[in-house]
Amino acid sequence: MIIPTDDSLLNILETPTENKDSRDISPEPNKNDFEPEVKNEPVFINENIENNLDENKILSLNECKLNADAIVDLVDGVAVSTFPMLYKKRLLGSNQNYLEAKELADKLRIDKNATITEDELKIIKKLENYNEYRSLIELQDDEKELIAKPLSQVLYKHQKQASPETMLMIAVGTVYLPKLLPIILAK
Repeated sequence: MIIPTDDSLLNILETPTENKDSRDISPEPNKNDFEPEVKNEPVFINENIENNLDENKILSLNECKLNADAIVDLVDGVAVSTFPMLYKKRLLGSNQNYLEAKELADKLRIDKNATITEDELKIIKKLENYNEYRSLIELQDDEKELIAKPLSQVLYKHQKQASPETMLMIAVGTVYLPKLLPIILAK
């Protein structure tokens, strides 16, 4: 291996770069290698989906009801996941306060004659309010129906229906948002 001296390195660096012509010498790509095969007719999983995508089709009230039910379930799942956490934070402050309130409540539950201060009693009452709120937040079937029925009528009136992709996203959201929101809202 020859190690260049400082003079020879300077000579190399001072040598002007050769001007090559601007011809593109890269091989021309074969278009068949890069373009996917396109089929002219759409492929559907079942005929009902194909019929639902027909723009001229009149939607039935039942189809709109299914969409409304899915939307209500998604909103209920988000509410069940977020509202209790927000209420707990507003009512009790930090998670440490929540844990202390639970400890006080457990102490009183175990020993009915335990001595607690007026402030501790207020904290226990806040915890009881929080627990009661948590039990009430999830919509009951009649409450869901109360919302879904007029929503389905609105969807029917305006002939709006969620696409299969939107319904998939609603289903995924209904399942995963309650699991994900505690992570997002945690400090």
